[in-house]
Amino acid sequence: MRSITLLIFCLLLFSRGWSQSPVIVPGNTGYAVPAESKNMFSGDGVQGWTDTRQQLSYFFYAHKAGDLSIGLNARNAVAGSILQVAVAGQKFLVRVPASRTFKSVGAGTVHLRDSGFYSITISALKKSGTTIADIQSIFLSGPPSSSLHFNTKPRRNAASVHLKYPLADSVKAIYFYNELTVPAGYDPVHSYYMACGFARGYFGMQVNSA
Repeated sequence: MRSITLLIFCLLLFSRGWSQSPVIVPGNTGYAVPAESKNMFSGDGVQGWTDTRQQLSYFFYAHKAGDLSIGLNARNAVAGSILQVAVAGQKFLVRVPASRTFKSVGAGTVHLRDSGFYSITISALKKSGTTIADIQSIFLSGPPSSSLHFNTKPRRNAASVHLKYPLADSVKAIYFYNELTVPAGYDPVHSYYMACGFARGYFGMQVNSA
């Protein structure tokens, strides 16, 4: 009876592992290098990608090592476009299908040797038709995918950094005084700096023109 119970338990684990849904990285969270001349990142991912010099890069943090399988949800008006997907020193070819709807196309499997930051870079080796491909998303599966950290929003600006200092509950503060020093050359257009930021507001400074 013990052997039968153990066998059933192993079968359940095996079944659960195969039924795990892949992790989806939205296509509109990537970076185009050189930067796109028009906005090709939309709610449906990458749309109207035409420049074969551009590479699309996505970044994630893996909390554990292991084999990670990678694929794309992609489409194009005509068949023939070939993409290269580079991850952790390995490169895979993906042939973009001709379809009006997005199709799932596997790229390959890489072994992540350790936890840390990784990038996924998509390049166009061959363009067929007026566009290279539309890419709705990247799908990832395997042991590392259960604890990946990546950007899920299309915003591509830098993350905010918040600093605070502790105050004892007994302190009855009337006002706060902060000083903010910005080194020369570290204030490009759209830079934003904040001082005296607590729960009810803050003093913000934004660079709107050079």
